Amino acid sequence: MKLSIVLTLATLPSALAASGYHRTPVGEYISSGCKYATEAKVTFCKKSNAKRFDCQCTNENALASMAYCGYQETEHSPDKRHSFEKSFIKSCKGNITHDDIEAAYNRALKKIVSVKDIPNFNKTVPVKVPVKYDHTAYVTGYRSRESRSRNKDDALEMSFVLLCFWGLVTVSSGLVHVSRRMAPTLWLSANRSLNNITLFRKLRQYVTIPATHRGKHTEKYGYLGFLPTRLESIIIFIFVTLSVVFHAVRYEFVFPNTSYKTRHAQMGRLVGDRSGMLANCLFVLTWLFASRNSIILAFTGWKQSTMLTYHKAIARTAIASTLVHTIAMLVHTLDLGKDRYTSRSKTGWWRWGSVATVAACVILIQAQAWFRMYSYEIFLYLHILLAVFVLAGAWIHTAWFDDEQWYFACAALWCLDRFIRLARMGYFGFRTAHARVLSAESGIFEVVVPKHKAWIAFPGAVAYVYFLGTPLFWQSHPFTIAPAEDGKLRFVIKAKRGATASILRRLLASPDQTASIRICVEGPYGNYAPIKNYDHLLIYAGGSGIPGPLCYAKHLGELALSSRAPFVKLYWVVRHAADLDWYKDDLTALARYSNIQPIVYITRPESALATKAEADSFSDDDSNEGPASSPQKENSLSEITTRLPYSKQLAHVQFRYSRPDTAQLIAEDMADFAGASVAVMSCASPNMVDDIRAAVAVAAGSHKSSTIDYYEELQVW
Repeated sequence: MKLSIVLTLATLPSALAASGYHRTPVGEYISSGCKYATEAKVTFCKKSNAKRFDCQCTNENALASMAYCGYQETEHSPDKRHSFEKSFIKSCKGNITHDDIEAAYNRALKKIVSVKDIPNFNKTVPVKVPVKYDHTAYVTGYRSRESRSRNKDDALEMSFVLLCFWGLVTVSSGLVHVSRRMAPTLWLSANRSLNNITLFRKLRQYVTIPATHRGKHTEKYGYLGFLPTRLESIIIFIFVTLSVVFHAVRYEFVFPNTSYKTRHAQMGRLVGDRSGMLANCLFVLTWLFASRNSIILAFTGWKQSTMLTYHKAIARTAIASTLVHTIAMLVHTLDLGKDRYTSRSKTGWWRWGSVATVAACVILIQAQAWFRMYSYEIFLYLHILLAVFVLAGAWIHTAWFDDEQWYFACAALWCLDRFIRLARMGYFGFRTAHARVLSAESGIFEVVVPKHKAWIAFPGAVAYVYFLGTPLFWQSHPFTIAPAEDGKLRFVIKAKRGATASILRRLLASPDQTASIRICVEGPYGNYAPIKNYDHLLIYAGGSGIPGPLCYAKHLGELALSSRAPFVKLYWVVRHAADLDWYKDDLTALARYSNIQPIVYITRPESALATKAEADSFSDDDSNEGPASSPQKENSLSEITTRLPYSKQLAHVQFRYSRPDTAQLIAEDMADFAGASVAVMSCASPNMVDDIRAAVAVAAGSHKSSTIDYYEELQVW
């Protein structure tokens, strides 16, 4: 029951958007065929419209001729006859009834004549009797209408296939996530059984875990930016392939045609209609996957970066579909003649469609990785502005054709997301936080703020922080919540550009490098990784990526005091010994947990003796000591730990003075934990995280008796 509710909510916007459509009934084809056939050689009304049925609805001879044609063509099919009557009545806006059509048919049976039987016949002069239709003309009218209507029906069904595809991806991921959380023991047991199957292990090694190409996922891949994982790439490839196929197949060109004289005009219209309808669907998916507060995130357990990976792929496909629509309709219009182009280009639907297309094309350029990395804030605000123009332009454009419900869904999704963001901010409120510098050289500072009791900060949680006392108070930045005392939130922040740089300058200007600042917190976001039921947990953190891993370690340590919890090996890689100052209290607190083994790698230990700035972290007696000479280097490194003023507090921490070989580390740990269930978590530098992913993929493919799962906390987009 809960699952059905989640699925309904997740697909509701798209379902509502498409609910106004239905497959074209055969009666409309028959009506169109009969209208064209009865008017092909005679005139019933002085004023007649090729698309409307005004004459057939009001002129008794036209009505009788229409009824005769419809009844003759449906003589052996009651269902088709009923559909014809229903369609004809609808075309007349309910001004005629079934009885009227039947009476007109009976009248036609008595008085209908052929064109050749009309004395002094003149096509321009309205006839005074019902006239027999030309069957060949009927077939032309029928097939002309059928070709275009079925093309639209196909586009609708193809749109639903795309919606169902992403529904399948969401449901599959959701079932895995729910199984891990609701039945972790059963999940691990099933995995252990499946590990006996070579194909399953190789599938994990080569498909579900690794990066797409050259092991790069969180590390930037040139101008392409960040590549998806291999599984994400396969999903995107299937989706794009489906989209391309749907744009290319099942077109029926009909000649002669009642609407288009040339193949180009007909082809442009059919391709334009198909691509336009597919673009409508794709834009709904684009907005759905852009939401920070989407129920899909909670149901699937995806990271925000995963959602945005799919968002980018869908958005690019939507823009490509929009371009196909624009070019096809331009070809169609130009082939109809210069006058038609001139008249159409002055309409509101043409102009607003052009606005949406141009804005979408600009988005395609400015959303490239190189632009995002050059200035993310400029990218973000320009992206939002352009998205407004896309939404407004597409909405107004499609409203002319009664298709605007798709963009109502887009706007509803966007507004709902923004409303929830404001609600989260309003619930937290504007609070005074205490900020202090942790490392001036590294640009690290800490922000601690009180919170509501009901505001739950779970391990791995992320929150967006607004710094109200800065010139860039409207900016929000995502930060992992660090361990803190009860009733408070703590963020350890590495200053970059923008608001965080402004805060750091203010702190450095203060005599004690502290300050009180007003902030607002939006969150929490993220999902708690279901790791407590594994036998062992390996955590690899690097530099400022330690807050989330520390929260997990502390949580599992507390859990072990009262119940079963995994044994945790927490690896933290830092450049300098002085970096330990950031979290020395948190590292010290781990001493009380028997199931936590902290291991710290210091990659540049000799710099602790080489510079005055970092020597301040050591005892005063050694503060003026120079760098160790080569013969003494090994002894110097072994003494660094004892030089720390809090070395006794960290006696439970194992220090290693080198850069870790993550592949070797994981291989050794997996050998030690053979036959057990092991979770591997990473939050470090991009290249280190990618190395860990690659090593875990190899381990998952080669360890038959172990259950190995990978949880990546680092997010990049």
